[in-house]
Amino acid sequence: MNNKNRTNPLSEGRNIYRAVFGIKNCALKCEVLNPYAIFNNTIFNKKGIIDETWLFLFYRFIIVCIVALAMVLLVKTYIVTNIEIQETHANLFMYNALNVKEGISYYDSEIQRAYPGIISLDSFQTNLDSRMDYGDHTLIAVKLDLFDITGQLLGTTYYNQEWYERWIVLARTSWTGIGVPTEYFANKTVLIRNDDGTMKQGILQFNVVMPKS
Repeated sequence: MNNKNRTNPLSEGRNIYRAVFGIKNCALKCEVLNPYAIFNNTIFNKKGIIDETWLFLFYRFIIVCIVALAMVLLVKTYIVTNIEIQETHANLFMYNALNVKEGISYYDSEIQRAYPGIISLDSFQTNLDSRMDYGDHTLIAVKLDLFDITGQLLGTTYYNQEWYERWIVLARTSWTGIGVPTEYFANKTVLIRNDDGTMKQGILQFNVVMPKS
């Protein structure tokens, strides 16, 4: 057999290694390619990739948890689920009592005009239930005390007196929750009209009691 046509196995190994792995300068000398070394390197590389993937997923899970927690806190902070309307009802009652003709302000029947903030002593102590009718719904009860500028009590009147006397006892306890009465105070500066038509300054104190809804 002609030695010139024989192929050098070492050269063949270099060419295959270059073709498969893309290495131009192969440092192979006489050793034969070790398949076990190549297998071990491949396994270790894959293990490193898997470890990095799990680490990335862990960080991603932590970030998602932080974002979800922040969203829950924002929702609980800015969304109102419990609306208190008792104080609004109290303010509405006080406004009507001082500004409408059916209230406690002085009303001139000749010209059919109410004078807001002017209280007539002769009509102050009349029952408000017939004048300020809220219907059959006992939602509010009020006690009104009229004082002069020195603090002397001039008169007292009620709206829904029966329920006021019931609720005021519960309102002054330590009980809380829906259905428990709540007490609201407010002082209004008014003018007191005497029977002879003269005016003097006074204080009208509202004590409003109503249950929480």
